[in-house]
Amino acid sequence: MKRSGKSTFVLSLLRLLDPSSGSISVDGINISDVSRSTVRQKCFISVPQDPFLLADATLRFNVDPNEHYNDEEIVTALKNTQLWKQFSRTEQTGHQQPSSTEDPIITSNVAQILDSPLSSLPQLSTGQQQLLSLARAVLRAQPPALTFPYADHPISVETRPILLLDEATSSLDEETEAMIYDIIQQEFTDKGHTVIAISHRLGALRKGWKKGRDVLLRMVEGRIEWVGDLGDVLSEGVEDEEGAKEELGGEEGRGSEENESRA
Repeated sequence: MKRSGKSTFVLSLLRLLDPSSGSISVDGINISDVSRSTVRQKCFISVPQDPFLLADATLRFNVDPNEHYNDEEIVTALKNTQLWKQFSRTEQTGHQQPSSTEDPIITSNVAQILDSPLSSLPQLSTGQQQLLSLARAVLRAQPPALTFPYADHPISVETRPILLLDEATSSLDEETEAMIYDIIQQEFTDKGHTVIAISHRLGALRKGWKKGRDVLLRMVEGRIEWVGDLGDVLSEGVEDEEGAKEELGGEEGRGSEENESRA
Protein backbone atom coordinates (compact mmCIF):
# COMPACT_ATOMS: atom_id res chain seq x y z
CA MET A 1 0.00 0.00 0.00
CA LYS A 2 1.33 3.41 -0.93
CA ARG A 3 2.12 5.83 1.87
CA SER A 4 0.48 9.12 0.97
CA GLY A 5 1.75 11.16 3.91
CA LYS A 6 -1.75 11.84 5.21
CA SER A 7 -0.92 11.10 8.83
CA THR A 8 2.14 13.34 8.79
CA PHE A 9 0.09 16.09 7.13
CA VAL A 10 -2.62 15.97 9.81
CA LEU A 11 -0.15 15.74 12.71
CA SER A 12 1.77 18.70 11.31
CA LEU A 13 -1.35 20.87 11.04
CA LEU A 14 -2.14 20.17 14.71
CA ARG A 15 1.50 20.68 15.70
CA LEU A 16 1.86 17.16 17.00
CA LEU A 17 4.81 17.10 14.61
CA ASP A 18 6.94 20.07 13.57
CA PRO A 19 8.24 20.16 9.96
CA SER A 20 11.99 19.66 9.56
CA SER A 21 11.93 22.17 6.70
CA GLY A 22 9.48 24.66 5.27
CA SER A 23 6.54 26.11 7.19
CA ILE A 24 2.74 26.01 7.54
CA SER A 25 0.95 29.35 7.56
CA VAL A 26 -2.68 30.15 8.34
CA ASP A 27 -3.83 33.65 7.34
CA GLY A 28 -0.19 34.58 6.83
CA ILE A 29 0.87 33.46 10.32
CA ASN A 30 3.40 30.67 10.72
CA ILE A 31 1.76 28.21 13.10
CA SER A 32 5.19 27.35 14.52
CA ASP A 33 5.12 30.82 16.08
CA VAL A 34 1.82 30.04 17.82
CA SER A 35 1.47 27.91 20.95
CA ARG A 36 0.35 24.34 20.39
CA SER A 37 -2.72 24.82 22.59
CA THR A 38 -3.81 27.86 20.58
CA VAL A 39 -3.39 26.01 17.28
CA ARG A 40 -5.54 23.10 18.49
CA GLN A 41 -8.16 25.18 20.28
CA LYS A 42 -8.50 28.19 18.00
CA CYS A 43 -7.13 27.36 14.54
CA PHE A 44 -8.50 23.88 13.84
CA ILE A 45 -11.52 21.77 14.69
CA SER A 46 -10.73 18.13 14.04
CA VAL A 47 -13.20 15.31 13.37
CA PRO A 48 -11.31 11.98 13.25
CA GLN A 49 -12.31 8.71 11.64
CA ASP A 50 -13.15 7.11 14.98
CA PRO A 51 -15.36 9.30 17.20
CA PHE A 52 -14.03 9.81 20.72
CA LEU A 53 -16.91 9.42 23.18
CA LEU A 54 -16.98 8.67 26.91
CA ALA A 55 -19.85 6.35 27.82
CA ASP A 56 -19.71 7.14 31.54
CA ALA A 57 -19.58 10.90 30.99
CA THR A 58 -22.71 12.96 30.50
CA LEU A 59 -24.17 13.87 27.16
CA ARG A 60 -23.33 17.49 27.99
CA PHE A 61 -19.65 16.65 28.59
CA ASN A 62 -19.41 14.63 25.36
CA VAL A 63 -20.69 17.60 23.36
CA ASP A 64 -19.18 20.45 25.40
CA PRO A 65 -16.20 19.12 27.42
CA ASN A 66 -14.96 22.64 28.23
CA GLU A 67 -18.38 23.75 29.54
CA HIS A 68 -18.49 26.91 27.44
CA TYR A 69 -22.08 26.71 26.21
CA ASN A 70 -25.55 26.94 27.70
CA ASP A 71 -28.30 24.34 27.35
CA GLU A 72 -29.98 26.00 24.39
CA GLU A 73 -26.74 26.22 22.41
CA ILE A 74 -26.00 22.54 23.06
CA VAL A 75 -29.52 21.49 22.10
CA THR A 76 -29.33 23.56 18.91
CA ALA A 77 -26.11 21.78 17.91
CA LEU A 78 -27.75 18.41 18.57
CA LYS A 79 -30.81 19.42 16.56
CA ASN A 80 -28.64 20.57 13.66
CA THR A 81 -27.02 17.14 13.59
CA GLN A 82 -30.35 15.28 13.74
CA LEU A 83 -29.72 13.81 17.21
CA TRP A 84 -31.79 15.82 19.68
CA LYS A 85 -35.13 14.28 18.79
CA GLN A 86 -33.87 10.86 19.84
CA PHE A 87 -32.51 12.11 23.16
CA SER A 88 -35.38 14.50 23.95
CA ARG A 89 -38.12 11.88 23.57
CA THR A 90 -36.43 9.38 25.81
CA GLU A 91 -36.77 9.25 29.58
CA GLN A 92 -34.11 7.71 31.78
CA THR A 93 -35.95 4.38 31.48
CA GLY A 94 -35.24 4.35 27.76
CA HIS A 95 -38.92 4.43 26.73
CA GLN A 96 -40.00 6.74 23.96
CA GLN A 97 -42.27 9.63 24.84
CA PRO A 98 -45.31 10.40 22.69
CA SER A 99 -44.55 12.26 19.48
CA SER A 100 -46.70 15.15 20.67
CA THR A 101 -44.04 16.20 23.17
CA GLU A 102 -43.55 19.96 23.10
CA ASP A 103 -40.49 21.66 21.65
CA PRO A 104 -37.58 19.94 23.43
CA ILE A 105 -35.66 23.20 23.86
CA ILE A 106 -38.25 24.52 26.33
CA THR A 107 -39.19 21.32 28.16
CA SER A 108 -38.25 21.03 31.80
CA ASN A 109 -36.20 17.84 31.37
CA VAL A 110 -33.56 19.34 29.07
CA ALA A 111 -30.99 19.63 31.84
CA GLN A 112 -31.81 16.10 33.03
CA ILE A 113 -31.16 14.70 29.55
CA LEU A 114 -27.94 16.65 29.06
CA ASP A 115 -26.68 15.62 32.50
CA SER A 116 -27.44 11.91 31.94
CA PRO A 117 -24.52 9.54 31.31
CA LEU A 118 -24.27 8.70 27.65
CA SER A 119 -24.49 5.01 28.55
CA SER A 120 -27.96 5.54 30.08
CA LEU A 121 -29.34 6.98 26.85
CA PRO A 122 -30.32 4.93 23.77
CA GLN A 123 -27.37 3.20 22.18
CA LEU A 124 -26.00 5.09 19.21
CA SER A 125 -25.19 3.52 15.87
CA THR A 126 -21.77 4.07 14.29
CA GLY A 127 -23.22 6.84 12.16
CA GLN A 128 -24.90 8.50 15.14
CA GLN A 129 -21.67 8.39 17.10
CA GLN A 130 -19.97 10.28 14.29
CA LEU A 131 -22.88 12.73 14.21
CA LEU A 132 -22.35 13.33 17.93
CA SER A 133 -18.68 14.00 17.22
CA LEU A 134 -19.78 16.42 14.51
CA ALA A 135 -22.20 18.11 16.95
CA ARG A 136 -19.19 18.87 19.16
CA ALA A 137 -17.46 20.43 16.15
CA VAL A 138 -20.55 22.47 15.23
CA LEU A 139 -20.66 23.84 18.77
CA ARG A 140 -16.98 24.73 18.79
CA ALA A 141 -17.38 26.58 15.51
CA GLN A 142 -19.77 29.04 17.14
CA PRO A 143 -17.91 30.56 20.09
CA PRO A 144 -18.76 34.02 21.35
CA ALA A 145 -16.79 36.76 19.58
CA LEU A 146 -13.43 37.52 21.18
CA THR A 147 -13.37 40.98 22.72
CA PHE A 148 -10.26 43.13 23.08
CA PRO A 149 -10.80 46.14 25.37
CA TYR A 150 -8.93 48.97 23.72
CA ALA A 151 -9.68 52.17 25.64
CA ASP A 152 -13.40 52.89 25.52
CA HIS A 153 -13.96 51.05 22.24
CA PRO A 154 -13.96 47.25 22.60
CA ILE A 155 -13.22 45.40 19.38
CA SER A 156 -15.01 42.13 18.70
CA VAL A 157 -13.30 39.61 16.45
CA GLU A 158 -15.20 36.68 14.96
CA THR A 159 -13.05 33.60 14.51
CA ARG A 160 -13.62 30.88 11.91
CA PRO A 161 -11.54 27.81 12.72
CA ILE A 162 -10.59 25.44 9.92
CA LEU A 163 -12.55 22.18 9.94
CA LEU A 164 -10.25 19.18 9.52
CA LEU A 165 -11.99 15.92 8.52
CA ASP A 166 -9.63 12.97 8.77
CA GLU A 167 -11.44 10.12 6.98
CA ALA A 168 -14.46 11.15 9.06
CA THR A 169 -16.99 9.28 6.91
CA SER A 170 -14.94 6.30 5.72
CA SER A 171 -16.81 3.76 7.88
CA LEU A 172 -20.31 5.14 7.30
CA ASP A 173 -23.08 4.13 4.91
CA GLU A 174 -23.85 6.42 1.99
CA GLU A 175 -27.00 7.89 3.55
CA THR A 176 -25.27 8.94 6.77
CA GLU A 177 -22.27 10.16 4.82
CA ALA A 178 -24.51 12.36 2.67
CA MET A 179 -26.21 13.72 5.81
CA ILE A 180 -22.87 14.62 7.36
CA TYR A 181 -21.71 16.46 4.25
CA ASP A 182 -25.02 18.37 4.17
CA ILE A 183 -24.44 19.46 7.77
CA ILE A 184 -20.85 20.45 6.99
CA GLN A 185 -22.09 22.50 4.04
CA GLN A 186 -24.69 24.33 6.17
CA GLU A 187 -22.70 24.78 9.38
CA PHE A 188 -19.21 25.38 8.02
CA THR A 189 -18.79 25.99 4.28
CA ASP A 190 -21.79 28.33 3.93
CA LYS A 191 -20.60 30.25 7.00
CA GLY A 192 -17.16 30.95 5.60
CA HIS A 193 -15.07 28.22 7.21
CA THR A 194 -12.29 26.52 5.31
CA VAL A 195 -12.82 22.74 5.23
CA ILE A 196 -9.98 20.27 4.68
CA ALA A 197 -11.48 16.84 3.97
CA ILE A 198 -9.12 13.87 3.71
CA SER A 199 -10.74 10.92 1.99
CA HIS A 200 -10.02 7.84 -0.10
CA ARG A 201 -13.56 7.96 -1.46
CA LEU A 202 -13.76 10.55 -4.20
CA GLY A 203 -17.49 10.10 -4.66
CA ALA A 204 -18.08 11.32 -1.11
CA LEU A 205 -16.77 14.74 -2.08
CA ARG A 206 -19.17 15.30 -4.98
CA LYS A 207 -22.10 16.65 -3.01
CA GLY A 208 -21.73 20.35 -2.39
CA TRP A 209 -18.59 20.60 -4.53
CA LYS A 210 -18.33 23.98 -6.22
CA LYS A 211 -15.96 24.48 -9.10
CA GLY A 212 -13.80 27.53 -8.66
CA ARG A 213 -14.18 27.45 -4.88
CA ASP A 214 -13.06 23.94 -3.98
CA VAL A 215 -9.80 22.30 -4.95
CA LEU A 216 -8.61 18.69 -4.91
CA LEU A 217 -5.06 17.67 -4.02
CA ARG A 218 -3.80 14.16 -4.61
CA MET A 219 -0.91 13.14 -2.36
CA VAL A 220 1.43 10.22 -3.00
CA GLU A 221 4.34 9.34 -0.74
CA GLY A 222 4.22 12.71 1.00
CA ARG A 223 4.19 14.83 -2.14
CA ILE A 224 1.41 16.64 -3.97
CA GLU A 225 0.99 14.74 -7.23
CA TRP A 226 -1.94 16.65 -8.71
CA VAL A 227 -4.03 19.76 -8.03
CA GLY A 228 -7.29 20.49 -9.80
CA ASP A 229 -11.05 20.08 -9.89
CA LEU A 230 -12.90 16.97 -8.69
CA GLY A 231 -14.94 16.69 -11.89
CA ASP A 232 -11.82 16.57 -14.05
CA VAL A 233 -10.38 13.72 -12.01
CA LEU A 234 -13.56 11.63 -11.96
CA SER A 235 -14.32 12.14 -15.65
CA GLU A 236 -10.89 10.80 -16.59
CA GLY A 237 -11.07 7.87 -14.18
CA VAL A 238 -8.77 7.35 -11.22
CA GLU A 239 -6.90 4.16 -10.41
CA ASP A 240 -7.23 2.93 -6.87
CA GLU A 241 -4.62 0.93 -4.97
CA GLU A 242 -5.72 -2.33 -6.61
CA GLY A 243 -5.74 -0.92 -10.14
CA ALA A 244 -9.52 -0.52 -10.42
CA LYS A 245 -10.85 2.69 -11.92
CA GLU A 246 -13.57 5.01 -10.74
CA GLU A 247 -15.53 6.79 -13.43
CA LEU A 248 -17.78 9.81 -12.95
CA GLY A 249 -21.14 8.47 -11.78
CA GLY A 250 -19.66 5.02 -11.21
CA GLU A 251 -18.91 3.04 -8.11
CA GLU A 252 -16.65 4.68 -5.56
CA GLY A 253 -13.06 3.49 -5.48
CA ARG A 254 -10.28 3.79 -2.95
CA GLY A 255 -7.14 5.50 -4.14
CA SER A 256 -4.38 7.64 -2.71
CA GLU A 257 -5.26 10.30 -0.18
CA GLU A 258 -7.45 13.07 -1.55
CA ASN A 259 -7.47 16.37 0.34
CA GLU A 260 -10.28 18.83 -0.29
CA SER A 261 -10.03 22.42 0.94
CA ARG A 262 -13.09 24.63 0.93
CA ALA A 263 -12.64 28.32 1.51
